[in-house]
Amino acid sequence: MLNRSASRDALTSTRSNIVRNVSMPIYLYVKTHNQTGLKYLGKTTATDPHAYPGSGLIWQGHLKKHGSDYSTKILLETEDPEEIQIVGQYYSALWNIVESDEWANLQPEKGQGFASGKYHHSKRPGYINPAKREENRQRASDRMKALGDKHISKTNKFKANMSGDRNPAHLPHVKERMTEHNPMHTPEILKKLSGENNAGYDHKIYKWKNIKTGQIVSMTRYELYTKYNLRKEHVGRVAQKQKGFKSVQGWTLYE
Repeated sequence: MLNRSASRDALTSTRSNIVRNVSMPIYLYVKTHNQTGLKYLGKTTATDPHAYPGSGLIWQGHLKKHGSDYSTKILLETEDPEEIQIVGQYYSALWNIVESDEWANLQPEKGQGFASGKYHHSKRPGYINPAKREENRQRASDRMKALGDKHISKTNKFKANMSGDRNPAHLPHVKERMTEHNPMHTPEILKKLSGENNAGYDHKIYKWKNIKTGQIVSMTRYELYTKYNLRKEHVGRVAQKQKGFKSVQGWTLYE
């Protein structure tokens, strides 16, 4: 039993020595394209890390487009994967390799390689970092609100300048000139357009009652608003029984 146990221990020790002796060095490197300046941070166990082109998706696509003219800088050579991970994360954060346009990395270098698939969405045109999305949305909202307030301010200022006596159209001499030069205001035209001469004249005789005084009269709409100085359009709406217009200054239809 003792001999078997000793043989087993010796075999285990031999295996450990073999594994230790054949351990491959791991390289943490930076590739820089000599023509475009684009950089790529990666790791490899290749025998010649300088000849190894790198496995990043964007980096590989860049090499196909611009040629394999790059230089390699070795940042770390070690047999400890944990050390590669720690140092890789340090340089990833130091150079901001994921967000920076100067780097082709899709994610921080953790010594575990990269996922396969299409180019990462963060490298696509118009990509917005989720962390900045709400900030950008709020900034756009504030900008639109400021523009809206500015527009409202201009509109209110214009209305204020054009209201009442400030409106040029309300000046007596302007109104007089507009009346003089308006062909529709000539006595002949006005006569043709007024009363029974108007093509839209309503000849119907309505029965009206003043709910304030109790007075009852029978006359056309034209006769009513002319005699009692009422608004023409309001009398018409009462006569047509439009919703919200039951009477005008006390006058309503009497049925």
